[in-house]
Parts: sequence; structure tokens; C-alpha cells
Amino acid sequence: MEQDDYDFWVNPTEGTDTGDGSEEAPFSSLLQLFEVLEAERQGEKWTAFIGQGHYIDQHLDLGFFRGTVELTFEEGTIIEWTEGTSRSGIQAVGEGTHSIVNGNGLIIRGFDTGTGNGIGTFAGTIIAHDVVIENVRDGISAHSTGHLEAYNVTVTEAHKFAVAHVNQSTSYHEDCYFRPSNDAVGIGFFDPGGSHVFVRSVFEASPDGSKNAIDVADGLGLVFIDCVLGTPEVAISLSAMPMHIFGMSVWFSLMQRQRRLCCSRAQREKIIWSAGRGQIRWSASRGMTP
Repeated sequence: MEQDDYDFWVNPTEGTDTGDGSEEAPFSSLLQLFEVLEAERQGEKWTAFIGQGHYIDQHLDLGFFRGTVELTFEEGTIIEWTEGTSRSGIQAVGEGTHSIVNGNGLIIRGFDTGTGNGIGTFAGTIIAHDVVIENVRDGISAHSTGHLEAYNVTVTEAHKFAVAHVNQSTSYHEDCYFRPSNDAVGIGFFDPGGSHVFVRSVFEASPDGSKNAIDVADGLGLVFIDCVLGTPEVAISLSAMPMHIFGMSVWFSLMQRQRRLCCSRAQREKIIWSAGRGQIRWSASRGMTP
């Protein structure tokens, strides 16, 4: 997108919230952009360029906006929440709400209270590229019938789950990294009813190794392709599936045992693991079982 194609501009050093948000009279805060977007209920598409800056106690937690917004952040931008109240960094709430985040290394931190997420959706759609999320409650999260896509998103210091998708939500992830904090509940949580795909993504336990679980409810199909789950030092604990794995390395614990399972990328053989029944089964004949 050419720079003069944006509908709204935010410049924290040269803008003012009494401006109209144009390139010549940009807003100075995310909160002013938030208010303008929240007032839009016509289902239109808007674009915004957010200039480099450290936006403290500001957010784009869109709850009433019913359109599409594409947010492009200048490299070096930070959104930080210090108020200690429940709020999400960037969120799309409600059917008809679509948010596209071109992060360019955007850092989101501090949304660690109540139901706060770094990036999330409730019944809307959010697509995020190139974002770093740290010191939050849930890193990325999709609720209700929401749809979330994450590309090159890194989550660390998540105090509940690094990734949590619940209800009938759907999601797709590429080249992501997930690691919870030492005081978290686990690495990830997934409810039945949805579908979730991870490609070339890495899941690791908390720094002290104590939070190493990915909890998956019965009846949910979860797909990992060319991912890494765990390390040789700290296994990942997987609970109740089915889960489908293609071409990846997994360190997992099952019934208090640790094993390493390697699938070559060339083979692309499906593994169906059902921890609830204590089984590992390859769909190919040369598989392995515990």
C-alpha cells in the first residue's frame, strides 16, 4: 500500500487529537483512532498508518466497530498497558468486525489483567503479521465464532496461556513462537468445536520448565505441520485429542514417560495421537506405539 493511500494517520510527535486524522493533520494517539473507528457502523473498510512511538495506556480493543480496518504500524512501535485493568491490545469483537494488523515488529505488552489478550477476537476476524507479544494474560486468543490468523507472531511471558482458542473459533498460524511465563496455567488451551492449524511454529515450556502443557478438549481436531513441540530438555505434555501431525519433531510426555517422535518432512505421514487412550498410532504401517 502506498503511504498516501491511508484513510487515517497517527503520529505521536507531530499529531494532535483535534486533527481530522489526515496525513496533514494526523491524530496523536491510538485512542483517538479507536474512538473514530468505534463510531463507524456501516461495514466499510478503513486503513490507518500508525507512526513509530511508545503508546502507553492506549489500545485498539474494538468492541462496536462493524467494518474492516487494516492497521499498518511503523517499525519500532510499542503498545504498552500499565493501568492494571482488563483490556486487550488489539481485538476484533462482534460479527462483521475484521482487523488486519501489519505489525512490522510491533511490540504489545502489559495487557495482563482480567481477560486481556495481546491480540484477540470474539466472533470477529483478526489477521496479524509480524508482532511480538509479551507480559500479557493470554498471548493470542479467539472466542465464540471468531477467526484468528497469525503470521510470524511471537508470544512470551503469557501469564495464563500463550495461545487460547475456545468455543467454535477457528485459527491458522505460520512461523509463530509460543512460550508462557513461570506463573502461567500452560502453553495452550483449545476447546472442542473449533479447528486450529499450526505451520512451522514452535511451542516451548516456561523458562523454569514447570508450565509445559497443551490442553486440548476431546472432540477437537488440532493440526501441526512442520512444527516443534518441546525440547530434549523439557517435554511438552499433551492431553486428550485427536491431533494430526505432519513432518515435525515432538518431545512429549505420556503417562509419566518422555519420548521423542521424529517424522521426516519428506514422508509427510499422519500421526494420530490420543492421549486419553494412551496411544500413539501412525497411519503408515511402519509406525511406533508406546
